Amino acid sequence: MKNLCVYNSGISFPLFFVVWMKALFSVTVALLFSLSAHSQAQITGYEYWFDDNYIERVSSSLSPTASVELDLQVAAQSLSLGLHVYNIRFVDDSSRFSSVLSQVFLCGGSQNLIDGMEYWFDDEYAQANLVENSPQLNHSFNSMVDLSALSNGMHRMHMRFRESGGVWSVATSAFIQKYGSSSSMLNQIKGYRYWLDDTAESAVSIELDVDVSPFEMMETINMQPIPHGIHVTHYQFQDLAGVWSVVLSDTIMKDPFPIAQFTASSTQVCMGDSIQFFDLSLDADSVYWSFGDGEFVTQLNPFHVFDMPGAYDVALTAIDFASGLDSTLVLPAFVTVWGNVSSGFESEINGGEVQFTNSSIQASNYFWSFGDDATSEESSPEHMYSADGTYTVMLVASNLCGSDTSYANVTITDVGIPQNSGDGAISIFPNPFHDVLQISFMHENTSMLSLRLYDASGREVSTLLNKQNVLGAFKFEWKDETLPAGMYMLRMQGDDFVASYPLVKM
Repeated sequence: MKNLCVYNSGISFPLFFVVWMKALFSVTVALLFSLSAHSQAQITGYEYWFDDNYIERVSSSLSPTASVELDLQVAAQSLSLGLHVYNIRFVDDSSRFSSVLSQVFLCGGSQNLIDGMEYWFDDEYAQANLVENSPQLNHSFNSMVDLSALSNGMHRMHMRFRESGGVWSVATSAFIQKYGSSSSMLNQIKGYRYWLDDTAESAVSIELDVDVSPFEMMETINMQPIPHGIHVTHYQFQDLAGVWSVVLSDTIMKDPFPIAQFTASSTQVCMGDSIQFFDLSLDADSVYWSFGDGEFVTQLNPFHVFDMPGAYDVALTAIDFASGLDSTLVLPAFVTVWGNVSSGFESEINGGEVQFTNSSIQASNYFWSFGDDATSEESSPEHMYSADGTYTVMLVASNLCGSDTSYANVTITDVGIPQNSGDGAISIFPNPFHDVLQISFMHENTSMLSLRLYDASGREVSTLLNKQNVLGAFKFEWKDETLPAGMYMLRMQGDDFVASYPLVKM
């Protein structure tokens, strides 16, 4: 007849489970793995399993309560004879799980007795110590342990027990602190650090504002970028001497929470060329792409060809079937598709000054040549010519996929001749000049007067004056010691006149 193993779980828990560590720390560890502190949390259920068999866990619901006392008869017929570990954890009304509480028990009754145990420190199982005893149902280990080989600081002691049939239990662990001979035993916690899974190199370190003992840790951890499934959280605590404790670990379950993310092989492409899109979403069982041109696909990493030039919004929806949740990411104008470029421009002549207006199509870059050795890369530049004549202007318009060139002639006939000068008069002294110019002007009334200086290439190098409400005689001095020597054009403009004057800097 098959042996029936029944484990009697008589457990009473408050909302927080307190672990006291001797000597170095008195540490309070929150039972609930919490994404935020919540003083009104209520326990609403629990789940338990044996040994490492979390897959076959048993879950139960409870009426919401701040504490719970369980007295369960747990059937364990499937367990083999020998020592086993009973694991239980609780969940609150915000779906947050506690740390796991474990207890070793014997399956099989009085015929399976404990006849030995072994213990070791940290990860040094090769140095495990075996302690044998006469077979007994309950075993109490009370012995002096040699710690001379351990360094000062926090360590973790591991123990497991052997039943008379030679079967070993799952190991249980406890934290201990070793002090040097001069220790005052008044140590406190000054900081801690934590990380998930195997990312110790990215551990988050926290320094406490006040050194404390005991310490209750309640930390908010952003789980959104973490894939769903079982993860392990790791914690370490630091004392006043800068010594770190042995790592404390706990297992957590992250529920699916899809987050749509994506990238592409290129965001600038010629019409008719192919782009590959890459799904980087978290917790997604399926994806749905929209490319902004009426096309939709459900492939993970699709290729797509845009048939018309323009800027396209790309959207990705990530879907988790189990939870029914989805997430959509829309990137406006994510892809720019270029077509064939066409160059063109118009010009407006005002004395020696010409305003060029770009009318090119599908262009992203421009190169102008004004026919007098001057150039520009602006979209619609303004250029000042220093002499009369007919100039051939060239515009090269280009994009990612090619270029196109256009030409036009501009004729300059009144450089240096005032236009609509009215009764205004200007005096510029000296000319040629070194660093200082004396400029005087006479006009009955103008609401605006500007004086701008251009170099021989037509580039504006300085605004000498930009003044409102000028009436009658006006005189000022302009000084610039940094201006290079050469030929310049001074352009004066008022309400009803424009005039240009050649200048020579010595």
